[in-house]
Amino acid sequence: MQTYSIYYESALTFHLLPTDEINSAKSLFIQLFSGQISETMLEKVLREIKIFFPKAVVVGVTTDGEIKNEAVSTYKTLITITTFQKSKITSFAIENISEETACQAGELLAKKVARRDTKFLLLYTDGLKFNADTLSRGFSRESRDLPFCGLIAADNGKFFETFVLHDDRILRSGAVAVAFSGKELEVAIELFEELEMVGPKMRVTKASGNVVERIEGIPAATLYRNYLGEEFVRRLPRSGTDISLVVEEGSEYSARQATALYEDGSIRYTGDVPEGSLCRFGYLDSDQLALSSCCLPEFPSDSKIETIQVFADSARRRVTGNLLRRQIEHFCKEAEVIGVCGYGEIIGKESRYRLLNQAMVVVAFGEKESEKFEDGMTERCMPCQLPILEEETLLRKGLAHLTSQMLEQMQVKEEALRVLMNEVPYGILLYDEDLQLQHCNAMAERLLGIELKLGGSRDLTLLDRWIVSLFQDGLKSEKLIKVGRLFDPLAGEDITLRISTVGIVSEGRVCGAMAIVQKDG
Repeated sequence: MQTYSIYYESALTFHLLPTDEINSAKSLFIQLFSGQISETMLEKVLREIKIFFPKAVVVGVTTDGEIKNEAVSTYKTLITITTFQKSKITSFAIENISEETACQAGELLAKKVARRDTKFLLLYTDGLKFNADTLSRGFSRESRDLPFCGLIAADNGKFFETFVLHDDRILRSGAVAVAFSGKELEVAIELFEELEMVGPKMRVTKASGNVVERIEGIPAATLYRNYLGEEFVRRLPRSGTDISLVVEEGSEYSARQATALYEDGSIRYTGDVPEGSLCRFGYLDSDQLALSSCCLPEFPSDSKIETIQVFADSARRRVTGNLLRRQIEHFCKEAEVIGVCGYGEIIGKESRYRLLNQAMVVVAFGEKESEKFEDGMTERCMPCQLPILEEETLLRKGLAHLTSQMLEQMQVKEEALRVLMNEVPYGILLYDEDLQLQHCNAMAERLLGIELKLGGSRDLTLLDRWIVSLFQDGLKSEKLIKVGRLFDPLAGEDITLRISTVGIVSEGRVCGAMAIVQKDG
């Protein structure tokens, strides 16, 4: 196996390649990744590829970035050519897919390409004219438990029109699948997800497929405006590459990038957002990514990685471009690296698939045709440390707005809690998990003789000493009642207190306690 990559300039570009050597391979796989969204230009390039490499299987997509070894480019046309000496490549494409036919189209794509000795499947799809999640679901059903990866085509953040390419055709509203088959072929996959989630958990109250109408009972766009600001909403869907909606799916979280904003306030996403599901906002934190590790896919010890293909999200290129290059540099030490940035990544194993955003999928290929020597091997994992430039970006503005909105909500909740507590005829005290007092009402102040200091702050030292000793054990149980006599130095007499405590439990963990205080007798 050998991979060549070259930027297209004109028909003369192909004369720079060893065409005779390439055409002598058993199987020839060519990918065209184009940031130039021109049908005329793409048709010309496809025709020229078929002239120079008539036996090749040719696929491709329009992009939001092209990867050629250490370089991550935009608005260029990258041609990658991979020769296989012991493997077979087959492909099948479908055009004019609709929302209604997307699942069936996915099933048909998998049926047409998968063979008995297939080791890996590749899927490229449009994501603007139909739900790529629906197509991937159908593809997964018929993939025969084979591992597969894929990408949603892009158009440089315009979200207007994307193309999928197959042989000499430009597919509108289409998808293409490729099967890699042969007993000598080795494939390994590595998934990178470094999402940072922020904001409250929210319930999706009205949605259909990948279109969300309401979250927490209000239009999706209104909720975005409240949390992320007017500028963020005005620049949707492009701003959605910076901050995505993260859907909770059992123990996993899947980011969804906005692809369209409708007049009624509904938002369309790259993948499904089930009605009734919980969601939060998510983003790629450059500071955290800089401290993470970059790992090569786990490859069999007796095989050599010969080609690495990267499927990266447009958000990863836009928000963490320098870190993406740093990761790719590590991959380049092992093998030739090719890749593409798009509007979503698809990964499937054992009849289960995931459609992701803000992620990166790395696939390593190799044929068992040469011995792997241990000397000089690349370390599998390395830190991705890189200085981060502090720039004022839309991402930071959105996060700043979200933080301020959450602070306002907290202030509203605090005021509501204060009003509620002062309506209760008992002394109420709220403690956190470290037994530090967070709130107490006026009745508790009078009952416990807490005085105000001249500076206006409560003398909580007495309160902590009296109460914590009484209800400390209550944090370990659901409810506990204790009665005790304490000397009140302010009143100069003994008082008997009856204290009921209730643990405050969140997600199975005690995170605080409430104490109800009464005078006994």
